[in-house]
Amino acid sequence: MADIGRVGQEGKAYRGDHPRDHNSRGGETHLHSHPHISGSARIKHEERILAEAFIEGFVAADDKVSFLRLANIPFEIDSGEGTSLKLVDVEVNNAFQVGTASPGFASKELVYHPYPGSMVRERTEMIFVYVSMRERREINLLEHLGNLQRNGDSGTTYGARSEE
Repeated sequence: MADIGRVGQEGKAYRGDHPRDHNSRGGETHLHSHPHISGSARIKHEERILAEAFIEGFVAADDKVSFLRLANIPFEIDSGEGTSLKLVDVEVNNAFQVGTASPGFASKELVYHPYPGSMVRERTEMIFVYVSMRERREINLLEHLGNLQRNGDSGTTYGARSEE
């Protein structure tokens, strides 16, 4: 997501690094009243929509284990050290961004910008917690989906946050 600059209309991200002639191609004036979405940003947006639907389905499911099996979420993954990690928890966390803080000019303090109520956004994430005798590994749903798409079924080694 490093290539996403700002958020335009309808919450769609666009790049801020336009070519020099971006506003005057072919003699026409090109206004910035539209979002510019790169291919990778579009994929990330689609992944977020898929993740939101997955989380809603999981929360609503009467049989959470069957839901995870149907979604091909592995209950064991390879630790990369010849042992496996077992899925023990699925966490669903909500966070609300209520403002931003950024470095101030010539200041040791952050400049704080609280959002007006209409700009507060909720983020929901799902974390899969895997454990072994030596390791605890947390894998975000988006990481899991990417790993499953790249590597197929369970048994793959995931490069995720781990705590020993």
